[in-house]
Amino acid sequence: MRTHYENPLLRRAFTAHEALTEDEKERILAEKREESLMNERYELAAARRKGREEKEKEVATLLVNDGMSPELIMKYTGLSRGEVERLRKKSGPGNGGGKSVLAADKKDK
Repeated sequence: MRTHYENPLLRRAFTAHEALTEDEKERILAEKREESLMNERYELAAARRKGREEKEKEVATLLVNDGMSPELIMKYTGLSRGEVERLRKKSGPGNGGGKSVLAADKKDK
C-alpha cells in the first residue's frame, strides 16, 4: 500500500501502520479502499477532461457557424487545425450555412 506514495513521511506512516497491524484482513480491506478511492479520483478527472473537450468542440462549432477563421478558432479553443476542419465539414451548409445566429438576431432588431 505504501508504494503508491512518493512522500517519505506518508511512506513511513504506512510502514509503521503495517508493522502495528497484525490483522491481515484489515490491511487487505484498507488496500481495497485505497485502490477504490484512487480509481474514483481517476474516473472523476477523466470525466472532467472529457467535459472540457466537449465544451471546446461545442464552442468551436458555434464559432465555425459564425464564420470565424480557423486560426482564431484554434487560438481561442486550443483545438488543432484538423479538429477545426472536421467541425467545419460536419457543420456544413445545412447547419446554419456559416451564418451567425447572432447576426440574424441583430438584423431583426
